[in-house]
Amino acid sequence: MPAKRAKTTIVDAIRHKQLFGSLPAFSSLDTWVGWLAWLKAVFALPMDESEHAIYQQCTGRTNAPGTSPSEIFTVVGRRGGKSFISSLTAVYIACFSSFKRYLNTGERAAILVLARDWDQAKIVFNYVLGILHAVPPLNAMIAVERADEIELDNDVIIMVKTSDFRAIRGLTVAAAVLDEVAFWNAEGVSPDHEVLTALRPAMATIPNAKLVAISTPYSQAGSLYEAHKEFYGVDNDDVLVWQADTRTMNPTIDAGLVQRELERDPEAGRAEWLATFRTDLQAAFSPEALEACTVKGRDELPASPLIQYQAFVDPSGGKVDSFTVSIGHKENGKAIVDLVKAWHPPFDPGVVTSEMAEVLKGYGVLNITGDNYAGEWPVAAFRGHGIAYERCEKSKSELYLAFVPVTNSGGVELPDDKRLFNELRRLERRRGRHGKDTIDHPPRLHDDLANSVAGVSYLLINAETRLRFDQERLREMLQAAYEPPFRGYLIASNQNILGVKPEADPKGCARMWEQPKISHSYVIGAHEGEGVEKSAYVLDRRDLSLCVEWHGRIDSDLFAEEVAKLGRVYNSALIGCEDDDCTTYQALHRLGYPKLYRHDDQGNFVKASWIASAVDGLDTLIREGWTCPSRELIEELLSVVVKDDGRANLRGKSRAAAVAVAVKVKHVSGLESIYPSLKRRQ
Repeated sequence: MPAKRAKTTIVDAIRHKQLFGSLPAFSSLDTWVGWLAWLKAVFALPMDESEHAIYQQCTGRTNAPGTSPSEIFTVVGRRGGKSFISSLTAVYIACFSSFKRYLNTGERAAILVLARDWDQAKIVFNYVLGILHAVPPLNAMIAVERADEIELDNDVIIMVKTSDFRAIRGLTVAAAVLDEVAFWNAEGVSPDHEVLTALRPAMATIPNAKLVAISTPYSQAGSLYEAHKEFYGVDNDDVLVWQADTRTMNPTIDAGLVQRELERDPEAGRAEWLATFRTDLQAAFSPEALEACTVKGRDELPASPLIQYQAFVDPSGGKVDSFTVSIGHKENGKAIVDLVKAWHPPFDPGVVTSEMAEVLKGYGVLNITGDNYAGEWPVAAFRGHGIAYERCEKSKSELYLAFVPVTNSGGVELPDDKRLFNELRRLERRRGRHGKDTIDHPPRLHDDLANSVAGVSYLLINAETRLRFDQERLREMLQAAYEPPFRGYLIASNQNILGVKPEADPKGCARMWEQPKISHSYVIGAHEGEGVEKSAYVLDRRDLSLCVEWHGRIDSDLFAEEVAKLGRVYNSALIGCEDDDCTTYQALHRLGYPKLYRHDDQGNFVKASWIASAVDGLDTLIREGWTCPSRELIEELLSVVVKDDGRANLRGKSRAAAVAVAVKVKHVSGLESIYPSLKRRQ
């Protein structure tokens, strides 16, 4: 009986000139000493004295492995040849192993190479394909080639994928190579922990299946670091950890280059070239603390008219980053994040701004704070939708630093959003050279949701917010609010002396609770708001009851025409604006409207003081029991806050401003204030 033929080892294949030895990379093995020692450790092959010395240096162990380990975590400096050697390992296992006895009919054994993203996956795939095509006996084994898969004629399929745990489900994996695992993304694909959790069961039915994680090191976090911390220097038959600087594995790299890089940035250089985990980086947020703050099963909380909300926005131009918003409120001293929402690129930022504005208005939010980095365009974009955008005074890093103690103390409730959790989990706290810490995302990762959540938390917890109007009284008014009997438009008509008639429309800008009465007189307050947002209110002068609310997005000249129609219908009502120079007032004057409230023209008028006085008058009216049927107006009054100077912040509050103007005009108006009729008498 002939002797059983010994299996070709991977080192044999490298030395064989018809196999891997035919590759140009292996024309000389003098520079491959480090990787040959690594391969012998991975496959439990005999080592010579020099290789054993390298093994001891790179593993911290004394004795060479007696059996082939099932999991190999390899930490090697940049340009050390990691992607090529991982590809070579995958090809060897695929072509020189037989797994048929472990497979069911129609089943294939998968040799899985997982990379950080498609660009890195393509590099690895080209290595795999190049090795197969360059070696004729292996090229003959190819049955089918696809964009990221190669089927061989021995019931093995080599698959090169991005690091998504879903790609593993259902596969029978004979070997898995995790390329640059320290840099795997936590967005759009899966974190390293989830991939490893999915891989181990997929490898359970193949004896001696191998998991090879190979990467340049980064921060002291993640599966690579955890394996290094637990198993480096520990004799273990199942897990091997290998750590080597660039030149140990690839001596062709110039020593002078490495030295210059170390001098330029010592921390980064030690990680990139010496393969040490960075000591200046650590995870900013504890996964345990984030888990404790996350309300399981909660996607979002519905808006309530009884709650005052705040929002933080992280804008994007639509090409690389997501456009995100977080909305929250404060309850019993805790920040409650009600909603997180992201629009992923590519997108039209104008369209997203419009959609986000509708989301914000659904929560009664008309004033937002946003990332300062985006510049001026978000201010103008949101203003066009009636929302005031204020740039945050704090940097992103400062927001994160403020958010750390909030999460550690359980001072925030977060929605159960996996992407948000992963973004926060991957943030890094970096120790500065002058003792000042900073927090940011790792290279090539994103933190758009995390930024908006940290921002809204800061607004809710760290920023003092004082509401302008009596909240209890407004909530009582809100319970009594009701829809008007008429909603629609006032259109031109020759059917009556006023030249105007109402036309019902459920989407109309005019909402009418009380029709005009012949014996009553009325006052109208008009306000231009932010951008094209306009509001006007008709009040009965006798008791200041609200008769009509007009609110919409319209040009100032057209708005003036609508206000003039209201004035004519309501017995030539006295119309007032915030000042005589605003475009609405000037347009009304050009239209020849007969009764306009005129501010002091003797040089004593101060707009800010007049508006502050108007707000005071409205506040007094509310406290004295004023009834208001408009739910939208009451909800806006609930959200008016006090600025640092003690005055109400009416940016984005055109309804509140308009009704305050109407109340003020009623209290101070007389014949001497009506323009231009007074001029004619003079």
